[in-house]
Amino acid sequence: MLSNPLQHNQLLAAWERFVLDQDYPTNLIRPVVEDSWRRCHQFELDPELHHAPIVSDKGQLEYSHYLHSDLLNAARPILERAKEHLYRSDSLILLADAGGMILDVKADPHVITSAGNINLIEGGVWSEEVAGTNAIGTALAAAEPVQLYGAEHFCAGIKHWTCSADIIRDPHDGMILGAVDLSGLTDSYQSNALAFAIMATRLIEANLASDYFRSREQVIDATKNMFDGWKNEGLLVFDRRGRLVKANQLAHQALEELGADLILTPQCRVTALDLDAPVSSTHTPEWLDTPLRLPINLKNREVGTLIVLSVHH
Repeated sequence: MLSNPLQHNQLLAAWERFVLDQDYPTNLIRPVVEDSWRRCHQFELDPELHHAPIVSDKGQLEYSHYLHSDLLNAARPILERAKEHLYRSDSLILLADAGGMILDVKADPHVITSAGNINLIEGGVWSEEVAGTNAIGTALAAAEPVQLYGAEHFCAGIKHWTCSADIIRDPHDGMILGAVDLSGLTDSYQSNALAFAIMATRLIEANLASDYFRSREQVIDATKNMFDGWKNEGLLVFDRRGRLVKANQLAHQALEELGADLILTPQCRVTALDLDAPVSSTHTPEWLDTPLRLPINLKNREVGTLIVLSVHH
């Protein structure tokens, strides 16, 4: 899991051979790095790239923050606390979305200045496709914690950084929501950086879980009477992110009659019912066209959706 800084020069030589003709000493390169370099080669990525691309459009960034408000709210106190631990450490901690775009960064100002040279700042896009092997993109691609030291990065301009990242999962169904990354210049390598990133990730997930269970409770409270009043219909209740909270027995029968390909499990999610998702990005399944769809409100706030399915008795 951990990089070996002592192999930096050998890895640089191996990288040069790989870039020339995909030939390299396999015993030297860790599997997670080897797999990533191969993907970068398939993407036809420029190994001489000096920085990640960046989204600088203010409106686009604000919209991204809106879409990821749950994640940002869960992460904010953890990133703030982490920043205090990183004081004068020449490291930064950051939060990225599932596409590798940086949503938030915490560090001392001078560290953010040097990170700005490679766009390791808010709006920087660090997916492997556009930024090569890096802890954020590679952790997201491999779906596991990753530490990368200097020469292990694929693009030349990023090789003087060391990064450690772990992925954040949705407490509902394990879907990847983003990543937490701890980065610093290569000479500030700390083997415990990966453990720090993993711990920060678990704390963010704990916040997400408590928010998730709170939202479920709100939906259950707001729909109690509905389940008493619609005894002859199939009822499905979703939270505001389209995650299934509750279903009655008749819902199974009604979905079968509709020929719906929805399987009612605790992990069930219908993205078309995500109240915060952009309309353009969601596909409405056919079975959702006909049933009655009602907003679930609690204290003047829409907290979810009730789907009422007719059953042929």
